[in-house]
Amino acid sequence: MFDVSFIVRLVDQFTEPAGKIYKGAEKLAKITHDFGKGFNDSLQQLDTKKLDAAIAAADSRVSKARSALLGAAGMAVTLAAPIRSAMQFEKSFASVAKNLDVSDERLRQLRGNALKISGELGIAFSSINDIMEQAASAGTPEAQLEAFTAFTAKASIAFDMMAADVGENFAYIRNLYKENQKGLEDFSDAVNHLSNNMATRAADVVNFAVRGQGAADILHLNAVQMAALGAAMKSAGIAPEVAARGVSALRNRLVKGSKGVKEAFKSIGMSYDGFMAALDKDAPKAIMELFETLGRRPEGAEALLELVGQDFSDDFSKLASNPELLSEAFGLVANKAERAGSTVREFNTQINVGLGKWDRSIAKLTAFSIGLGNILQPAFNDTIDAMSGFVDQMNVFAQAHPDHVRHESRRLPACWLSVWQAALSVSCSPQHTDRFSAWSSCSGTSTPPRARTWRCWRAHSVC
Repeated sequence: MFDVSFIVRLVDQFTEPAGKIYKGAEKLAKITHDFGKGFNDSLQQLDTKKLDAAIAAADSRVSKARSALLGAAGMAVTLAAPIRSAMQFEKSFASVAKNLDVSDERLRQLRGNALKISGELGIAFSSINDIMEQAASAGTPEAQLEAFTAFTAKASIAFDMMAADVGENFAYIRNLYKENQKGLEDFSDAVNHLSNNMATRAADVVNFAVRGQGAADILHLNAVQMAALGAAMKSAGIAPEVAARGVSALRNRLVKGSKGVKEAFKSIGMSYDGFMAALDKDAPKAIMELFETLGRRPEGAEALLELVGQDFSDDFSKLASNPELLSEAFGLVANKAERAGSTVREFNTQINVGLGKWDRSIAKLTAFSIGLGNILQPAFNDTIDAMSGFVDQMNVFAQAHPDHVRHESRRLPACWLSVWQAALSVSCSPQHTDRFSAWSSCSGTSTPPRARTWRCWRAHSVC
């Protein structure tokens, strides 16, 4: 059977709370009505002219505040650019620092000098750091890093090569040929002089000199003379990689001095021992005579096959057919005075024409920006640290009190919306709702928005 007492008990349980809610609503309505009435009474006493003046003054202050805020934002963006440049420079220089075991003071000095070189030469700081990194990783004495970097940066422009590639190859040249800074610069001048006067590029000559260095000892050629040999072979149409391997093959067969090699020399009217002695006395002259003889004698092709092997005989026959290229190349580097300063002259030519001027200007501006960023960065870092601490604290609080944060984030906008709705609906008498529609009649006036709002409220007060 259905239990009527249950229904009665259920009604009793909800009657008391419902009564409290009803009384609370009445109280809220009275408070809101009194607030609206007092608000309207106050509006009736306002002087419209004074209100307009106050609104105009407020508009002026808001406008000034907006301008100040935009100015501050613009300043922040402006200051952020050099700080970002300084950070990028620091990131780039980190690859240099990791290859050095020096004091912090020396690192600061190297960092400053790298930036100085970038600004003075008008070369991107990333290229400067790439060169210095290659030098440091190759074991270049740290006392010579600045000199190596500055000259190699000029060579990269003169040779039209990537800075990192020139830095790597020049570091190899220093180590492989046991050259000091002066010797490296002489080698660079020879490379540039050869590329300007023969059918070869500086990059090809440098490539050959590095790859073919293993043959330099037996052939008794220094770095400059190896560059000349490479230039001659490239001008004959032999790829630098093939030329280097072929010269290495010749070197190995000369070292062995096998019966076949000695017979090859004999077949073209030369002697193995006589050639080796000639190399020791005047290597360029001996090499020129060998290829001239190989090209002139009918037995030259077979002899060349024995001297360099089947893999390289076809390519080396191009040089045997054009031995004058060897004479030209060795002649170009014979006079040191003619090539002296060639790299720097080429660099000056390249940076003072066309795109070079633009690149140089950009690099100088960037160097200035980095210098400015270095000054601003400490204060910026302090600000970031402070902000990070505040954010960390807020995060800890949010993690510890998720329900509270969720509740507060939702309540604030809802609170203001409720007050506004209550002011418009609860505090207004029903008999005046028709007058409330007259609010829209002010929307077409030329009165400023704020003044129009206050005037309409006063003229069409419905509460």
